[in-house]
Amino acid sequence: MEQVFTLKALVKKYGSKAQKESLKKKGNLTGKEFTLLLKSVGTEWESNKVVGRGSKRIITCIGKRPKKIEPVDNRSKNGQGQLVGEFELNSLVVNYLIQNDNNVRPMSATKWITELGIIDRRLTAAIYSDNGIHLEKLQEQFSMLNKNYNKDKSDIDMLDDFLAVYLKHVKSSILSVFNKLAKAKVIIHQKEVWGCTSKNRK
Repeated sequence: MEQVFTLKALVKKYGSKAQKESLKKKGNLTGKEFTLLLKSVGTEWESNKVVGRGSKRIITCIGKRPKKIEPVDNRSKNGQGQLVGEFELNSLVVNYLIQNDNNVRPMSATKWITELGIIDRRLTAAIYSDNGIHLEKLQEQFSMLNKNYNKDKSDIDMLDDFLAVYLKHVKSSILSVFNKLAKAKVIIHQKEVWGCTSKNRK
């Protein structure tokens, strides 16, 4: 059994509220919206054939299912593989633990990423003390590449912002890996809060 639909007719029959509004507003669907629409169609039809482009597409649905099936839900895999370099970070952490016979003292996230070699001492030095030296080197490089570049007092703010954002991103990545490895029972991960007292204030 086959049934032919225009894009408008297909959206009317199988489209979500958002897809119907999108078609009404723009006269067409985005690639992602159309893919989602075909997934809905797939719950009632075994296959489909699309001819044409844009709003003039003609969709032939083939093989009516005797019973509507539930759409495939891939949400159980949400977040997996989204972390850039996740496999490499996993390997670095596990290898570090093996090399140290699992005898690792508590470390801060910054110390972890330094120990694993993700960032080097020069970067941590730039973050905490020597940013002036690094700024001079960057300004020198900018001057070589851009003849119209003029040194500015705000350059140091840009460098500090970049370093802070980069460090936050890398620390977040390593903590995400710790949590996933702990969830998979590959490692034991315990969080500790460190602090100090001064004049009876914590």
